Amino acid sequence: MVPLMTGREKLEAEEMKRHLISLSPMCAVCGEAPSTQLAHRISKSKANIKRYGAQMIHHPLNLVPVCGLRCNSSVLIDGNPGKKSQLLGKIHDALFDGQIAINEFDGWDV
Repeated sequence: MVPLMTGREKLEAEEMKRHLISLSPMCAVCGEAPSTQLAHRISKSKANIKRYGAQMIHHPLNLVPVCGLRCNSSVLIDGNPGKKSQLLGKIHDALFDGQIAINEFDGWDV
């Protein structure tokens, strides 16, 4: 069973959401509407969280500011093993090698 988020984790998630949306106030997919939510490129399913860990699934490189559900679903890469593996590698490098800081991030590859 995947543990629920603590109050602190919820606060940190909200802060990250505000920060990422401030970097892309318009939808990173369509560019036609304001960003109102974050889409996970690798879905936040229980299976993915168990396999890769919450730190990887909720990492900023796996999150894309979008305007709604249609654009949200368009960024999913679970069905593309090559893209999924590449993104997991980037997230791993960012977490463990410190190569990418969110303040230096230059956009979403959607």
